[in-house]
Amino acid sequence: MLKNIENVDQVIQLSFDLLKINPYWNFQIQTKDSKYNRKFLEYLKTLSEYTYVDGLGGVNSTWQRVKANKSFEEVIQFSESDSKCGIKIVHLPIGKCSPWEEWSDGYLEGFIRMVGDSDFNEYFIWMYIKQDHLKDILEKFKNELCYYGN
Repeated sequence: MLKNIENVDQVIQLSFDLLKINPYWNFQIQTKDSKYNRKFLEYLKTLSEYTYVDGLGGVNSTWQRVKANKSFEEVIQFSESDSKCGIKIVHLPIGKCSPWEEWSDGYLEGFIRMVGDSDFNEYFIWMYIKQDHLKDILEKFKNELCYYGN
């Protein structure tokens, strides 16, 4: 069941409590409605240390996501389509293959999957943000975000 964020500190604590069940489970928070996606993503972009755009389908890819030779600014226009958008809270990265997996406090993965254009049927934006921004993000957007809970 999707729940609204009423108390930011409780949601953050829940993300830690769930580690007791599965230490590598990543708590996910998403936008309530796609009309909030663009504003949310543009804010995350200001905090992001790394940002990537991938594409899937269309003339440049078939069944596998590939790096799209487009910028965040070129694809953000599609963000208000019926898309999945939010952040994953990664307290304990499984590996150390990427620079953000080396951050001592874990990281936030900002994401969206959205419709595309003639180059790609779908675009994905991935942003990697330091964990210390979590509370500020949730405070700023708590009325536009939700999470799965009991």
